[in-house]
Amino acid sequence: MMKDQTLTPQDCSKKLREMGINPSAQRIAVYTYLFNHRNHPTAETIYNGIISEYPSLSLTTIYNTVKLFQANRVIQAIYIEDNELRYDADLSLHGHAKCKCCGEVFDVFFDQNAKVPVPGDGFDVEDIQLYYRGRCKRCR
Repeated sequence: MMKDQTLTPQDCSKKLREMGINPSAQRIAVYTYLFNHRNHPTAETIYNGIISEYPSLSLTTIYNTVKLFQANRVIQAIYIEDNELRYDADLSLHGHAKCKCCGEVFDVFFDQNAKVPVPGDGFDVEDIQLYYRGRCKRCR
C-alpha cells in the first residue's frame, strides 16, 4: 500500500523507466504530483498544481500524459460522475467514497483477502471500481 509513502522526482523517474515510460520532465512532474497528492485530482487539478514549476506546460500535455499512464497501467482513472474523471496512482485494490457536499474523494481500503465477486465463464477482469456516495464526517 502506498498511502503513507511519498516519492521524489528522481524516484518517480526511476519508477516510470521501470514501467517502460520515457521519463520526460513533464511526465515526472505529473507522476510525482499524482503519487504525492492523494486528492484524486482531475487533469485540471494536476495542471494547476504544477503549472508554476512548468510555465510552458499545457493542459493538453496533462491529458496526453494521464492517458499514456492509464494505458500503461501506471495510474488508474476513477469514474465517479459522468462529467468528472479523476486519477489515482494507488493501484492497490481499493474503493472510493465521494462526499456529495464538499466533493472530496476518499480511499476506502478493505481486507485484501476478501473475495470480490467476478463474472464467470472466463471473463477477463481488467478493472474493478467500487464507489460510495454520501456525506463525509466533516459535512454531516
